[in-house]
Amino acid sequence: MSKTEFDESEELQMIYSQEEIKDKKDTNNVVADHLSKLIIDSTFDITPIDDYFLDESSLSVASIPWFANIDNFLASGVLPAHWSTQDKRKFLNEVKNFYWDDPYLFKYCPDQIFRGCISDNEVSSVIKFCHSEACGGHLSSKKTTAKMLQCGFYWPTMFKDTCVLQSL
Repeated sequence: MSKTEFDESEELQMIYSQEEIKDKKDTNNVVADHLSKLIIDSTFDITPIDDYFLDESSLSVASIPWFANIDNFLASGVLPAHWSTQDKRKFLNEVKNFYWDDPYLFKYCPDQIFRGCISDNEVSSVIKFCHSEACGGHLSSKKTTAKMLQCGFYWPTMFKDTCVLQSL
């Protein structure tokens, strides 16, 4: 025990020895009296505890989004170890155009506009919105893609996905 610890413990002992715990005589503790009078039925059927939480399943990821490596690199600065030198060089060249503002990822596009990156499960609803609901609609795939870019959305296969979903 160091000298400073010893000094602190002496000070604490002095403080507590100077204070007295005062008990008020002739007062009733209503809560304790009530709890002591409760009758507990020992034959009560105890149900087992269910350890399954809904949040655990709702936060699970069914598929990894296309921007997972970009998010991981921008958050931690670590590249996957199994990548070749060429893959690392290509990735580092592409990642310069991305900006991560937790929890969103944005791409800095050549027209100097930041666009929000969306995951694969949101693609069909964005295409449907821009094709049929936003500002009239039912235009060609190029016009629909242009509207998606104007709305601030981005994913790498947006031109191909728009053509495929509009042909259905």
